[in-house]
Amino acid sequence: MQRRNKKVGKINNCLWYILTLLMMFILVVGCIEKTNKNHSSTEVTYYYQITNHEDEILNYRIRSYKFIHDSIFVNTTILDSLKIESEKYQRKYVKEGNNLYVIYGKGKNLRKEIFLSTHNNDSCVVYINSFNHKIRNCLSILSKDSEGCCSFRIVSENLEIDGGISEIFLDSNYSLVRRTDITGLAVFKEEIRIDSLILEK
Repeated sequence: MQRRNKKVGKINNCLWYILTLLMMFILVVGCIEKTNKNHSSTEVTYYYQITNHEDEILNYRIRSYKFIHDSIFVNTTILDSLKIESEKYQRKYVKEGNNLYVIYGKGKNLRKEIFLSTHNNDSCVVYINSFNHKIRNCLSILSKDSEGCCSFRIVSENLEIDGGISEIFLDSNYSLVRRTDITGLAVFKEEIRIDSLILEK
């Protein structure tokens, strides 16, 4: 009888050990999946052509959008009219609830400004851009525009420059589709996404 009880006890201990290992394995796998989900990213690149009010090509832009959780990193390369690289810069945007914020600077100079709010249709926000100009963005939420390309329309007014107003269209991922000067005061007339860009060698 004692031998039988000892044998049963050993079996129970073995089962308990196996069960404990199984639970630890499930917890580890769950943590890994959660970490991968939080750090998973997607990246897409778009090409843009900028024209002036005489419909002449001013320059081109290449924008690479990287989406990581609630953050959007935008790496922009500016090319001149001959498609020669002239400048690069990066912007970071963060989604928090119904708001999209733009991040400027680094370290102690880090600045967070609200860029737009999707709380309701025709929401307006005012922020300070990288040139320290006060900008008012008013958002219209679209099902789709007439060309079936855009989810958001922004009327962006530069309050530091009297009458400087642009119309901006974004897709569902807040990526730029086109930007148009509707007052004739800006250097550019339109920035529009194009299918491809063949770089000069």
